[in-house]
Amino acid sequence: EGLTTSLIALNSDAGASPVLLAVVEEFYRKLAKTQDAIVGSDERLAREGLIELEQAADSARYAALADKGVAEETRDLIVETHDWVCIYKQTGKLMRPID
Repeated sequence: EGLTTSLIALNSDAGASPVLLAVVEEFYRKLAKTQDAIVGSDERLAREGLIELEQAADSARYAALADKGVAEETRDLIVETHDWVCIYKQTGKLMRPID
């Protein structure tokens, strides 16, 4: 949900660069690729998938922070999505803000 929301905001953000969009789309592809492994029973595959996803999340975060044209709200959504991956890595739980 967080990554989808980030992509929707990014696609609506006229100031965001095509490079940022490409990096966040890659983050989305990595999530789709690794999601089953991350929540699966094979600990080795789960760890490898999570590391791969975290690297994509890191890239998206750095790209969002470096993009001078992206709206603050869009940037914050991308950074929060990155942070959720980090929280999951540390706790095994995906924590989201309560609406």
